[in-house]
Formats: sequence, structure tokens, C-alpha cells
Amino acid sequence: MHFTNSIPGSDPSDRGTVAPTLQVFSIKISEIKGGLRWPLSVYGVVAARDAVDHNRNLLFARDRSVYQTIKEDDPYLRLTGPSRAIVFGDPVDFEIQLKLRGSTAARDRALITSTERYSTGIGTICFENCFCTTELKLEAIERSVQATILSVCVKGGPWPSKYGGRVVCYAPSRSGEINGEVVLSDSCSGGMMPTGLSGHLRLSRNVVSVEMQGSLQVSLQAYSSSGGFSQRKVVSFKAKSCLISQASVTFGGAKVEITVAWSRLVSEKEDITTKGWVHGLGDSDKV
Repeated sequence: MHFTNSIPGSDPSDRGTVAPTLQVFSIKISEIKGGLRWPLSVYGVVAARDAVDHNRNLLFARDRSVYQTIKEDDPYLRLTGPSRAIVFGDPVDFEIQLKLRGSTAARDRALITSTERYSTGIGTICFENCFCTTELKLEAIERSVQATILSVCVKGGPWPSKYGGRVVCYAPSRSGEINGEVVLSDSCSGGMMPTGLSGHLRLSRNVVSVEMQGSLQVSLQAYSSSGGFSQRKVVSFKAKSCLISQASVTFGGAKVEITVAWSRLVSEKEDITTKGWVHGLGDSDKV
């Protein structure tokens, strides 16, 4: 959110840029080989490096104490990033380093370690070795800005389903096509919504790229007893280059308030460090 507080109409060259970015939707283990069996206890790192600062921009990061159980009927990693938009002016490097947790640390084993340079614009990157195939689904977005979902707050009543629900968002192209959705929060069917203080939902992800002339759609979805959705509500935000948008909607017996911060993108780290602006664009390589 380096340029969220910019003055509307200010000189774009002095307040960030509108540029191509990559939207990462999901990462899944699509196939296992070499005698492995489901479920898998997985930990490790998946990250992107772009030309802004070449630091790791983490998409998935867990150590062995908080491993994720990957099942055949739900093979997706629970993503927590990126922490800022992935700029796609130059090729982007994606790194994956996943391990399988054993009964002791000495019994842990490597699942996959690989790096792929992305420059094509196709919608899927595949990482493959003798143990598994992992697919990263993404989309290239032209002339985009960054939307940071600051909060989704449930007020005046409980979440409308005791079976939980999820919050997702997507940014349709100018043609109206939706290539994928970003999961912000998911209780998984049958679980309670992850709610913190004052009704704020705990969001696992909150950074989304949006086409400058487009919109961001935030979808609230309540699970039913069968695992489907009993209620849905969509809130639309028109893309901006700066400032904050806020909208409220009635969902069941509750009022849900959504707050989004908008910002132009940083093209190079040096552009802001020389002006004394905020440091720390990417995550540390010490992870």
C-alpha cells in the first residue's frame, strides 16, 4: 500500500505505476508418484521473485510444526500470499521447495524442489519430479493496480450459517470473463468461520491485482449442511489508483462491512528508497 495515501490526480511518475501483474489463484498437488500415498503432511515454501526487488514474495510458507495435511479430494495448498502484487514487466521466477513431515525430523523427506521462469502468459505452471506433479494456476493482468482487502467485518449478528462459509474475490476482465478466484477466508464445510475481535474475519490472503479500468468482486458464501452454499452475496468495488473503498451489505441477519485499500505499483525498489518512502517490499530470504 505504498501509494494508498497519494493525492488523486497527482503525477503518476512520482506516485507509482500501473503495470502488468500476475494473479496467483491456486497451487495444487495434482499427482503423486514413487510409492507415495494420500494424505500427505506437507510443509515448505512456494515463492515468486520479480524485478522490483528480487526478494522472495511468499505464496505459501509453513515449517514442520504447522504442516498442512493434503488429501486426494482436496489437494490445494492453503496460500497466504503474495504480500504485494507480483509485477510482470520482466520474467518472474517461481520457486517451490516442499517437504513431507515424518514421525521425527530425521525421517522428513523432500517432496519437490524446483524453479521455473515464467514469461509466456499461459495459465498454468507445472513443477514435476519423480514424486509428484504440482500445478500453479495464475493469470496475467495488463495495466493493473493493487487492491488490499483490509478487513471483512461481521456486525449486528452472527455469520448466517452454523456450517461456516468462505469469502472469495475475483476481478473480471473487460470482456466479463472470470479466470479464477482468490480465496480470502474458508472455514471448510462444517467448520465455524475464523473470526477475531469485533467480528473481523481472519483472512489468509488479502492482496489482489485488479485491472485499472475494471472492478473487484468480493463474494460472501455461507455453507449449507450438504456442503453446498445456502446463501451468497457479491459486493463490487470499482478499481482506483489510490485511497480506500468501503461497502456494507446485509448477509442473513448480519451486516458485513468490507474495506479495501488501493495503490499503484512500485516498478523498482530504488524508485522509492531514494525518495525516503517505506522499505520492505518483499519477504526476507531468511525464511
